[in-house]
Amino acid sequence: EGVETILYIELGWGARGKSHDWTGEIWLENGEILAVEPRFRGAEIVSPLEGQDPGHAVPRLEVGDGRVTLAVRAEANPNNVTSATQGLAIRMRAGDTTVVEAELSGKRVSIPVNRLFEGAVSGNLGPIDSPAYRFHGLPLPHQWQWQGEVGLGPVTDGENVYVRLRQANGQMAWTSPIFCRRNFEK
Repeated sequence: EGVETILYIELGWGARGKSHDWTGEIWLENGEILAVEPRFRGAEIVSPLEGQDPGHAVPRLEVGDGRVTLAVRAEANPNNVTSATQGLAIRMRAGDTTVVEAELSGKRVSIPVNRLFEGAVSGNLGPIDSPAYRFHGLPLPHQWQWQGEVGLGPVTDGENVYVRLRQANGQMAWTSPIFCRRNFEK
């Protein structure tokens, strides 16, 4: 049984101007991986005059035999406000005894999910300026699932409606516009 939740993992940071080729595996002891979503970024380019594409390898993210396998290059953040981290979100089913296990670029990480329900866990591959990882805190179902209705009031022909959602943790979702028309025929 257990609870369904989403684990977001970020990889990156490190010394400014450097990059790191992350490789690794993530799996669950006493839990189940339901789906994986890449949250990879391309190269940070402010101006086309800055030069050539650095030619990174295409990121790899695979799921099989209850394990997530990854290979991705992460650049250090270019400044204090622009994130260049790479990430992935794992939808999973976890119980009280579930442990998130990972091997990230040779470093073994083991975190009980009960600890992640309290908040995030992070670490470095080496000293303070080395590449780092962050296992974000796990949301409970009521923190990331919602079902309900919102009244719109009167809508006139030609208007459009779209939905924007923002979770308490800052994650967002939105829809494409829904166009309102009277007497629409297929």
